Amino acid sequence: ARALPRAHVEVYEASPTSAGYIARNIATNGLGERARVHKAAMAGSAGEFTFLDSGTASGHNGLTAPEWMKDQGAREVTVPARTFDQAVQDAPTKVQVVKMDIEGAEYDVILNSSADSWREVRKVVMEYHPVAGHSLQDLLDFFAGVGIHPGRHDPGTEAGLGVIWLSRS
Repeated sequence: ARALPRAHVEVYEASPTSAGYIARNIATNGLGERARVHKAAMAGSAGEFTFLDSGTASGHNGLTAPEWMKDQGAREVTVPARTFDQAVQDAPTKVQVVKMDIEGAEYDVILNSSADSWREVRKVVMEYHPVAGHSLQDLLDFFAGVGIHPGRHDPGTEAGLGVIWLSRS
């Protein structure tokens, strides 16, 4: 937000703990006029979203949370769910940059979104996860169809897990 003083930032965070940290960070840095945290998950359909949450703002929270988290006190939480299409429609400005790290829900969110919602998007940075029945190619095919193409790719060390940067030509 500081690097782009005219930008408006919309954050969707499913973890109640992480959402609290983000909201405090926004307030502490005086960015409340241009940054807003939505205590909601991104999903392929609107409604509610249930996932495993450690209560510690862990990167393991989400659909792909390891089973051992349950033994360490993680609990299932249910939060409101919004679609990418809804987020774009509700944004106060054009959505031009998307940063996505939603722990396995990226396939549901992206593949169920409309091409029109991606019309103004110039850049995407996203983490993708191993999810049964899906692969990175599914996402790349979708993005190619809306004119967004891969650039840098860090496939990580675990099969099906990585980070990819994409942009509109």
